[in-house]
Amino acid sequence: MPCAPRLCSWGSPTTLPCLLGLITVVPAMTWVSGKAIESGTRKWIESVSPRPAGSDLWAAAAAGDAEQVTRHLAAGADVNGIQAEFGITPLTMAALKGHTDIAVQILVRDWGLPALVKCPAITLAVTGFLLLVYETLVRYTWLGALLNGRRSRKTAPSPPGPTPGP
Repeated sequence: MPCAPRLCSWGSPTTLPCLLGLITVVPAMTWVSGKAIESGTRKWIESVSPRPAGSDLWAAAAAGDAEQVTRHLAAGADVNGIQAEFGITPLTMAALKGHTDIAVQILVRDWGLPALVKCPAITLAVTGFLLLVYETLVRYTWLGALLNGRRSRKTAPSPPGPTPGP
């Protein structure tokens, strides 16, 4: 059902306030709520690791200490174990603290491959995933047009044969 012409036309008295709200109020509210969430998360994360970094795998993951994490993993620490105090795994702790290198180290530690094979395998997997996402979600959309100019999908050529005549 079409809306009333008075509310939808570009010359209506409500158009300018709505547009101003979209470019000022909405981004401001998004920024404020993001800062509030970030602040609360940071306070929780800071309270998570009161122990010294070398005391256990969770504390080493929280501190971002790669040497201690390697030592605990070599000693057979349970990476799937749940910390009693917070109910999280070492992988979750590393991710919450923003230590992606520690998180990847915990994820790939059970692979029975040398590091010279793991690194290219991870690189190829991530590159393939990113290319797939770009091809399906960016290339032929408005974002792709903004980044690269207008693109159209290639179609298969029609098979040769007689063309219908008049």
